[in-house]
Amino acid sequence: MSQPQALFVVLLISAGISTALSVLLSRPLSALLEDVCRSAGSVRFWLRYSQAILFIVPLLCSVVYAGTAVMRVGVQSGVEVFYVALLSSLLGALLALACVGIPLSRIRASAPSPKRSADNNAFWGHRSESEADGR
Repeated sequence: MSQPQALFVVLLISAGISTALSVLLSRPLSALLEDVCRSAGSVRFWLRYSQAILFIVPLLCSVVYAGTAVMRVGVQSGVEVFYVALLSSLLGALLALACVGIPLSRIRASAPSPKRSADNNAFWGHRSESEADGR
């Protein structure tokens, strides 16, 4: 396999993993952002920003790690290219998830909790004592 072909395979695998990651996390991320953000505009912005990070970071890791390995060392077979591309893309995906997840967990932890009722059993779906007595 030639170097341009190998680099194309690396980019293709990375784009596939990045796209799958963005599509799979789009709905849960949107729901989480709706809970945290105050306006619909900020939800749209942070969702697009997060999707860009989830797409760019694996691609960057693939180009830096696999691209330099392919160009500098040379490639023996297509299996080696696939292995290096998959490894670097998954490492980039893990890094992208950390880049998005850690700030979101900090925001989620600092967000005010919803108001609770005075009756603790209402949370679990149990009726209160006054409702059980028919009052």
